[in-house]
Amino acid sequence: MPGLMDGAHETYEPAVLPPLLPRLLAPLRARWWWMPAGAALLVAAVLVYLWRAEPEWTARMTVYPAPASEGLAPRPAGLAGLVGLGASLGVGGSKSGDAPPFRYFLDGLATPDVAARLAADDALLRTLYDYEWDADAGQWRAPGRGLIGGARDLLFGLLGVPVPAWRPPDAARLRDYIEYRVEVVTSVRSPLVTISHSHRDSAFAARFLEAVVAAADAEVRRADAARSAANIDYLSRQLAQTAEADTRLALVEALAAEERSAMLTAAATPYAAEVFSPAVTGRFPSWPRPVPLLLAAVFVGVLLGAALALWRGWRSVE
Repeated sequence: MPGLMDGAHETYEPAVLPPLLPRLLAPLRARWWWMPAGAALLVAAVLVYLWRAEPEWTARMTVYPAPASEGLAPRPAGLAGLVGLGASLGVGGSKSGDAPPFRYFLDGLATPDVAARLAADDALLRTLYDYEWDADAGQWRAPGRGLIGGARDLLFGLLGVPVPAWRPPDAARLRDYIEYRVEVVTSVRSPLVTISHSHRDSAFAARFLEAVVAAADAEVRRADAARSAANIDYLSRQLAQTAEADTRLALVEALAAEERSAMLTAAATPYAAEVFSPAVTGRFPSWPRPVPLLLAAVFVGVLLGAALALWRGWRSVE
């Protein structure tokens, strides 16, 4: 049976599969046009956004510690102990570590007191929250929720997160605005500090920044003036009642330091922060930035098209 014998000696070779990488990339070769199509779609979406977006302008101001306050003589931290009346009187040394006013100025830009000063300016609030001001009715009105606001409220409701009720612009809302929209950048090479703020109105961006800096400086001045006045009153009364020579000397030195501080707060010059460069805006809007957005759209669009092509190809193989 030669036929059977011949078949018994036949060999079967396994099928040769192409390398793994070409097999994985085969869907990209078959649907390569998905990548430029994805880039084109995202570029079109970005162009629509750029066409409809309202540009924002960034104002920047550079400040540094005011020379007068930097030369402020430190208050004696142990004054109450020197006069033998106990630290509970809280006289002198009320500033932790005798920090200069400039430090409190920077930390106090978004404090409730600064926001309250600014909120007293109705024109500022109406410009800042113009979309909530009804000029015809002469009153504030709640803005429309819109698609994004409605979706957010629905999501918060499903998650059990309380949705805050709308309230007219006030000092609390202004404080939040300053905290999130006023940026402070400290230089590592010099005492200069850059403060910036962005707004749709380039002129208002600069005016608001100047108002915030002036309000913060005035608030630091007010707090230090009140503290100096209280300490001067206390020290003057103690000096009139004390006969011991060493105690009187300590009181006189402390009183001189407080009076010098009071004179600095009364001067008509900047107290905590001196302006090095006034608030100015650039020639072009700071947002949106067309070139980075378009480049990102091309990159993300290509990646998205490639991912869809791979997913479609691998799924058809399954």
